[in-house]
Amino acid sequence: MKTKLIIPALLVFLAFSACTPKPETNENQTCENQVLADSLNIQATDAYNSGDVQKVLNLYADDAVFISQDLRIGGKDSLAVVLETMVPYMSNFNPDKGITTVTDNLIYYQGLFTFDWSKDNYSAMGKGLMTTVYEKQADNSWKITLAIENHGDLVK
Repeated sequence: MKTKLIIPALLVFLAFSACTPKPETNENQTCENQVLADSLNIQATDAYNSGDVQKVLNLYADDAVFISQDLRIGGKDSLAVVLETMVPYMSNFNPDKGITTVTDNLIYYQGLFTFDWSKDNYSAMGKGLMTTVYEKQADNSWKITLAIENHGDLVK
């Protein structure tokens, strides 16, 4: 009698569990997050290496904060002025893989970087540490809301 009850109960359980969608595994989510973070990093690298100030400026949110050495600015208008003094003279910007943390609305990246600097008759290499925070915008795009970069003296 017990066997007659156990088998139908087991079949019902298997039917429900087979039809229940499986939650996404952490491994899949981690992989998707890393792909997103890597694609944003590639976009930023390409923009900086293009030498095009407007391309770089398009990476940033309207209220972005940019901190470099003793410079602390906020907003795209101020950022545009700073980028015009940097971007045309930079090349071979190369961030390392770094540390990335992704949530639903924020991406935090921290890593080392190098770049070449050439202005007038002066050429050098720069290297340092950068922290970048991307925030998901209302249109589902991702924009930099905080960029902190700290590099030492340029090395000839």
